[in-house]
Amino acid sequence: MMNRSSQVEFFVSSELEKFILNQELLGPGDKLDGKIIEIKKDGKALIDFGAFRALAEIKFPIKVGETLRVIVDAKVPQLKLRLDNSRRVDVSG
Repeated sequence: MMNRSSQVEFFVSSELEKFILNQELLGPGDKLDGKIIEIKKDGKALIDFGAFRALAEIKFPIKVGETLRVIVDAKVPQLKLRLDNSRRVDVSG
């Protein structure tokens, strides 16, 4: 299986990051499920995590409607998320 953790780069705005950093319930090691809601022309995917949305550059096949599980690596100095490889991502039609 391909190591996908290095193939996802998340882009979080400063306002969103401030909101997330102030959430006491979110911390390193937490797992979040995000639904792909849009794939932009530049290849970035808009992912809805419920309480917030984030853009991610995903370098493997993905479709609108699929769910990705990510793990919070760090909240400071910058929010970092990585793909949870323990959960298989179904990219079939």
